[in-house]
Amino acid sequence: MERKELTQRINAWAEENKDYIENFASELLKIDSRNLPPKGNEKQCQLRFAEEMKKIGGDVEVYDVSKVEGLTEHPAYFKSRDYTDRPNTISAFFGEEKGHSIMFSGHMDTVSFGNEDDWTDSPLSGKVKDGKLYGRGSYDMKGGLAAAAMAVKCLKDLEVPVAGPVYVETVIDEEYGGAMGTLAGRIHGPNPDMAVIPEPTNLTMYPAHLGGCTFRARFSGVSGISFAGETFVNALEGAARFVAIMKDYKEYRNKNITVPKWWDKDWELDCSISGFSSGTVEGQIIDDNPPEATVAFWIETYPGMSYQELVDDIMDFYHKSADKYTNLTACEPVLEPVHAFLTGTEMKDCELTDKFLEAAEQTGKKVLGDEFPEPAGSPFACDAFIFNLYSSTPAMVLGPKGGNAHGADEFMDLKSYRDLICWYAELIIEWCGIK
Repeated sequence: MERKELTQRINAWAEENKDYIENFASELLKIDSRNLPPKGNEKQCQLRFAEEMKKIGGDVEVYDVSKVEGLTEHPAYFKSRDYTDRPNTISAFFGEEKGHSIMFSGHMDTVSFGNEDDWTDSPLSGKVKDGKLYGRGSYDMKGGLAAAAMAVKCLKDLEVPVAGPVYVETVIDEEYGGAMGTLAGRIHGPNPDMAVIPEPTNLTMYPAHLGGCTFRARFSGVSGISFAGETFVNALEGAARFVAIMKDYKEYRNKNITVPKWWDKDWELDCSISGFSSGTVEGQIIDDNPPEATVAFWIETYPGMSYQELVDDIMDFYHKSADKYTNLTACEPVLEPVHAFLTGTEMKDCELTDKFLEAAEQTGKKVLGDEFPEPAGSPFACDAFIFNLYSSTPAMVLGPKGGNAHGADEFMDLKSYRDLICWYAELIIEWCGIK
């Protein structure tokens, strides 16, 4: 079959099966798979996805993450969650080992619904309206996972003799700073030549992604009221100074840091305060000096910065701010991560990666034409770092268009969904080859 003809058949399949591919994505949205730390509600959606993979003809395995040997001993393991009865799935297709291999890997868990009164329809509606699919996880990232599954089904239905193995992996616990489901996948395997993470990228190839972490800064003071010159330390005041310092730190970092090649030169790393607690407005005079305070903050990093380097950089700036903000040393923060540090990474620079990115760009231009966006660095952190740092498999991030991720009325653009299915199918052919 001529390559041009195969492209035409892929496009025709996506159009002819429009209802089926939309219904599958919609069905996934109707299954509640919220991450509810320390537990998660992914199981039923994982089982439904595995069921569909079996129908398509995959060799499917469903395994409990808590039972993966070596997970808790791994140096990247972050002990904060309960993984009991929370399965990953891995589905294998074609598998002749005669061409390059590829994996599509993404998380099935979603964030909470938020205030359901803010939604036009139920967060679990899976409603299609005006070319958009609505529901929690539509954009982040059940839509991307559905696209990967449908790309494989397209090639199976068209009886395309793909030469190399294709894997579709769905993992648990990525939201709220998880990534241990992905780590379990790398320990369990397989670890093919390349991976695609179907996070929402608005059809932009991300060969690199930001890192980030949510920290708690804890302040311990000494409470009381001075009647005889006693020295006390107000933890609340220390925390308030820290908030001001972190605002200065954000400005300082973005003025002095070198922006990597994948990001626009005007891009700014975020550093935002997400929580503050200390004292009480109902406190009596004897409680006037709060002994404890906590500040929660999210901070982003470019690839190349480790957890310890980030902590050292924050504390170094904190100490250098002593002249501007007095009495800092009397109540220093103790920083602790709320979740696993999501390390910013990029795909390793090698000939194989170059060939893969070339294949991805070539097939993307074939599908999108003049609307193809130039590859860039992601504006978010994700679990791709687990692939890039703890496996032999480099990972690129590529997913659909949409909006309102983590917010009310989250949606996926359905035209981009169909485009993504075609792009994934073309990439599989180009990368894995045809017998």
